[in-house]
Amino acid sequence: MKNLLLGGVLALGVWAGSQIQAQTSLIPGIYEYIASDKEPEALNLGEVQARIPYPFQAIRDKLSGIVIIRILIDAEGKYVQHVLTNRPEEVFVEAVLPYIEMIQFTPAQVDGQVLPYFWVNVPFRFQLNPDYKPLMCTTAASLTRTRVVTDKHKAGQYLSKGNAGLDSGNYLHAATNLGWSLRYQRNANARKAPTPENIRTALDQGISLNRLGKGDAAGVVLNHAYNWAECLKATHPDIEMITQAILIERAIARLQGGGSPAESVLDFATVAHQIVALDQLPEWQAYSFSHSQTQTVADLCALAPDEETQSLMAWVAAKMYCGEGHWALATEVLKKAYKLPSGPCKHLRITALMESGDYLTALNELEELLMQQPGKDTLLELKAEILNRLTLAQGR
Repeated sequence: MKNLLLGGVLALGVWAGSQIQAQTSLIPGIYEYIASDKEPEALNLGEVQARIPYPFQAIRDKLSGIVIIRILIDAEGKYVQHVLTNRPEEVFVEAVLPYIEMIQFTPAQVDGQVLPYFWVNVPFRFQLNPDYKPLMCTTAASLTRTRVVTDKHKAGQYLSKGNAGLDSGNYLHAATNLGWSLRYQRNANARKAPTPENIRTALDQGISLNRLGKGDAAGVVLNHAYNWAECLKATHPDIEMITQAILIERAIARLQGGGSPAESVLDFATVAHQIVALDQLPEWQAYSFSHSQTQTVADLCALAPDEETQSLMAWVAAKMYCGEGHWALATEVLKKAYKLPSGPCKHLRITALMESGDYLTALNELEELLMQQPGKDTLLELKAEILNRLTLAQGR
């Protein structure tokens, strides 16, 4: 990137909040202003700036621009949330969003005391060096071939790091590396048409951002994943199952990012009606959500426009509760999932009953399920586990 100039990042801020208490009720208005004795200073802007790539599309189209992000920081100078305050080219917004939570500030102070919350303006400038030219000593064809090979290699490296972060629960590491992988995947694709790998990577990055509570950033990535999936579904029928997972994640991202609950319900409804038609639940994992995120989805069931949508939302909430270890809440909310394929829902409910210690009820319901699906290995393994736990419980 030495031929490119990514403009420096400046930070100016205003504070609000009349009491020094770390409570969310004290979060100031976005543009509320009260003078402070000591404004925040960014500690690692140079490091973050160096990690933000100049978007290849912007280089190709000779675009420059500025992204102005207003970031809310807490008493420790850490990111809380953000607002985009201008309307730059979308490629620049996509380049910046995955990195803004990495910026660390010193806290704002007044009369020697740290303020609980503080809004900081952070402009990210993208400016192409006017003297920038492709290497003239190489033919255009060989330059393209070299770039494609290099970009594919980098995409694979970052994808491996991102998947490792996702598997280990290091979602910040995962989101960052998956974002880089996606950019290099797109750069390496001469036709610029979306690929199944692009969609899978974007979904995993959206999952990582969702687990970090970054609903706005997750929504941007998942919108791309959904649009790409729509482009490919005619030629790749297997994309349908991934699309369902994208819509579920996007619905949750919209709830976190302050979007309309109606938009989230619409995403859930789309998936619900596909499930009823296919008689198959989506391949979606509900790990590492916070209790507040789960409760929001559970409460949203009341807004479902039909029984099918309510059933899907209840199933999603139940899986999220199971991921937290709230087994009793999972069994309760699953009562609303009666319109979904019964086998998977009953399997989830039986698992929740077993984990909550209600072994006899779990065993009775499992016997009923085995009458419908005799000899299924997963059910027989679950039965052996329940009997083992019941024996241990009776022996104590």
